[in-house]
Amino acid sequence: MFIRMNILDAYYMFASHFHGGQGSKEYLIFGRLDKLGYKPSPLLSFENMSLDVREIYNNLAIKTGLLPDDYEPCATCGFDHDYEYEHAQKVDHPDYDD
Repeated sequence: MFIRMNILDAYYMFASHFHGGQGSKEYLIFGRLDKLGYKPSPLLSFENMSLDVREIYNNLAIKTGLLPDDYEPCATCGFDHDYEYEHAQKVDHPDYDD
């Protein structure tokens, strides 16, 4: 079970990463989070999301079609290395070789 702050962090990161401007439905998430009194930590970033937050984020992105259905997150870092490599995004991971 996820704690409330992890869910809110994941929605915030999802909206931050995928919104298409103020008119997009992802951007509306910011208003909803504000109404809930959510204030993201200044330390919250894509690189330091907990595995729970990353799992919720990935599920949101897959559910909305912004990540493919076969996205397979690593148990250590939460990234799908094959997908990230194909999309030329370098991933910080203890087992990742350049």
